[in-house]
Amino acid sequence: MPLMHARRPRLVPPLIVVVLTACAIAAVWLLIAREDSSRADQLRAASATLALSDLQSAPFTAEPRAVGDPAAASLSNIQTDRRSISRSLMARSQSLVAPSLLSSGRSDLVAIEPVVTQIYAIAVLPGGLAAQGRRISLLQGRLTARSKNLAAVLAKIERRDASSAERARLQAKLGAAATMVLLLLAFLYFYFRAIITHEAVERLALENKGLLDISRVEARTDALTGLGNRRALASALAESTATPCARPEHLLAIFDLDGFKEYNDSFGHAAGDALLHRLGHRLAVAGGRDVTYRMGGDEFCMLASCAPHAAAQLLNDTVAALEDGGGGWHVSCSHGAVWIPSEADTESRALKLADDRMYRDKRRTRRSRAALANYDPAQPIVSASIAKR
Repeated sequence: MPLMHARRPRLVPPLIVVVLTACAIAAVWLLIAREDSSRADQLRAASATLALSDLQSAPFTAEPRAVGDPAAASLSNIQTDRRSISRSLMARSQSLVAPSLLSSGRSDLVAIEPVVTQIYAIAVLPGGLAAQGRRISLLQGRLTARSKNLAAVLAKIERRDASSAERARLQAKLGAAATMVLLLLAFLYFYFRAIITHEAVERLALENKGLLDISRVEARTDALTGLGNRRALASALAESTATPCARPEHLLAIFDLDGFKEYNDSFGHAAGDALLHRLGHRLAVAGGRDVTYRMGGDEFCMLASCAPHAAAQLLNDTVAALEDGGGGWHVSCSHGAVWIPSEADTESRALKLADDRMYRDKRRTRRSRAALANYDPAQPIVSASIAKR
């Protein structure tokens, strides 16, 4: 029993949200149905206006002709138009229009019908309309005057239907907006409730070994580029310099971007971060994500197991990956490389030697694209090896 009582309060808020949402959706559905009904009423009123226009001309087409039966066709049109107008003036067809206005329209229709009947009766007689021209003129004037009154009533009905449809449309929009807000509030309620629950679980799960391993990985990864950070590089260097005789040759290369500060000052830190992210991705593709690192700021590094004959191509690829440009800006890199363990057998010596060579490269005159294409990135390594010997 206590467990049941504890669960009930937790079920009440979601149940209230579901009920309110269902009611809001039903209300929107009803408003849309009302709008559709008003539009249908408006169309009926517009159809009645067209029928009235046709009714005024229908009896005049009943005169006998050499071909066909115009009298029957005219009578059929008159009856069809009359039914159309009569239906549009029924209370059940125009539920939102004042009964007095509908009654006025029906009275005008009743007044028109005998005039139409008289004109039709004259048209089907021998001699047709021409035989009683004066009488026809009087009847036509009477028909026009009474039709004008009915047309005014139909126009009022159509305007009211249009206004009602517009109100219903606006209410449907507001109802839909309110429903969306309600759904958003419900989402936020469950979202923040889930966040609170997740945070509580996460605090407990921090003691779990699995999450501890994940945190260690995150501590070795640069958040901006996804490359290894300085801590990961230090660990890799320590591994590459341990027991040098048993380890294969590793190529350590340090890259420092040229022109990045100007780009960052010109376009802002957000654009600078985006450029670092892009260049970091290119470097990972060119050198390999597991062996490329961001040391911080605009400095990158690579520590790869590499055969001597492949070093030049690898350095060419990584230097090219760290070059980008656009309208009014250009970013490239200076670099320095060292072999481990043949040139440096400790972490500090390897980093210092690569750093010295990188700054030596940075002090040189900025290369053009053609010069960069002819430049041999492995030359600093070869020169240093010769000097050492």
